Amino acid sequence: MATKLEVHIATPRYSKRQTQRCNVPVSNPEDFYRIAMYNPFIDNFLSQVKDRFVAHRNILEAFMCLLPEKDEMLATDQKKKGLINLIKIYQVDIHSSESTVLGELDIWYALLTNKKKPKGAFEALLMCDEDKLPNIYKLLKIFATLPVTAATNERSFSTLKRLKTYLRNSCSENRLNGLAMLNIHRDVCVSADDVINLFSRSSRRLDFKL
Repeated sequence: MATKLEVHIATPRYSKRQTQRCNVPVSNPEDFYRIAMYNPFIDNFLSQVKDRFVAHRNILEAFMCLLPEKDEMLATDQKKKGLINLIKIYQVDIHSSESTVLGELDIWYALLTNKKKPKGAFEALLMCDEDKLPNIYKLLKIFATLPVTAATNERSFSTLKRLKTYLRNSCSENRLNGLAMLNIHRDVCVSADDVINLFSRSSRRLDFKL
């Protein structure tokens, strides 16, 4: 590309006492940009992949201890180990001792023995009693709200930039959320009849007639 645009690629001036910029003693531009830009970029990329995906995967694997297998009344040692890791990670939210939380896990497994096993975190959260199992309930709430990736959140912010114009400054929060959901989830079909039925059921001073 540089040859096509007739741009000459050269290395910056080398100085023995330079400390404020990348100062690599090389003889050609290819080696300079490999050391100064390419290698740091690859190192940063690999570290970001490890931090975002590997660590996140380990946390999700630890959360799987809250979803028992079929006909499982007591937690296995592997699942208790996963729960202990969760207690260490979320020690700010868990104010009970380790033995108390492990006891709640056994009670949680026993309660689900004769019930339909939850398929996900949200279904398990609806089945858990907050008063009887407060720590398990907190962990399930974290599990249900823990995003798999940050793509959904970033998509919401990008959508909000397009929707929140100066003409919609007086738009209510409920209506703005509805517009954002329609813009993000475009694969969901909303028919005009559903909208009319929804408006017709709300109380109005005037009759809603067509």
